[in-house]
Amino acid sequence: LAELDLNRGESWVYAYLSMDPELLRIHTTGLDFHSETAAIIQSVFGSEELSAQEIAKRTKEGDPFAFKLRFLGKKRNHSSAYRMGPFRAAEQVNEEADETNITVTPTQMKDAQRLWIGKYFGIEVWWDEIDRKLENDRFLTTSYGRKRDFFGFMNDALKKEATAYEPQSTSVDYLNHGMLRVYDELVESGHFGLELLHQNHDSILVQYPKQHRDQVIPEMISRIESVININGTDVTIPVEATYGLNWGDYHKERNPEGLRDWVA
Repeated sequence: LAELDLNRGESWVYAYLSMDPELLRIHTTGLDFHSETAAIIQSVFGSEELSAQEIAKRTKEGDPFAFKLRFLGKKRNHSSAYRMGPFRAAEQVNEEADETNITVTPTQMKDAQRLWIGKYFGIEVWWDEIDRKLENDRFLTTSYGRKRDFFGFMNDALKKEATAYEPQSTSVDYLNHGMLRVYDELVESGHFGLELLHQNHDSILVQYPKQHRDQVIPEMISRIESVININGTDVTIPVEATYGLNWGDYHKERNPEGLRDWVA
């Protein structure tokens, strides 16, 4: 099996929609978005001061404190970009507490949101643009030309729904266009014995004879990655791949045949 997914597809889209300089720097230089955010908000959740690079490195090494910080950075990235309030943001973290052993309070998430906005200040400018479009036109159009009308009352719920629309729609369209190229150019022609199994919102799952792994994965990546114009800029959202003999995540002891990172 191999699973190919977009490397933070939605955040690539809203980085260019907002043209926030810090978001653009992180994405175009290959930094870890979640660790970068974790370094900014860590004062809310603990006293230990770690750099973004240290958080990323120690997370990979299995350090529980670094994992906690990066996990909270990831959660805050998603919830903050789409204007989620502190109570719901805390609820989302706490829903996974049985698995992660991480809990937070709404006050902590509110403080983290303030720090997040301070780092990525261009996001609020993008929000204002969305609100103006809703007030004037009542529709938004994505980079793929997909138009959506918003008929609800002009309230916070509608604004949040509209904010998430273009990043989510665009990232899925980007993946689906690539998936069609994979099917048309590789699957249908019988290359490598490749079979397309599943589309999972931001990833696709395939299977192939094991001996073709290092041939088929680059061929798929080259067909999924493409250039899309977002807010006047040509952008290529990168694709990552994992491989294994089952769909579970790799673990040295619990699942040694699970999906692990593929490196070119």
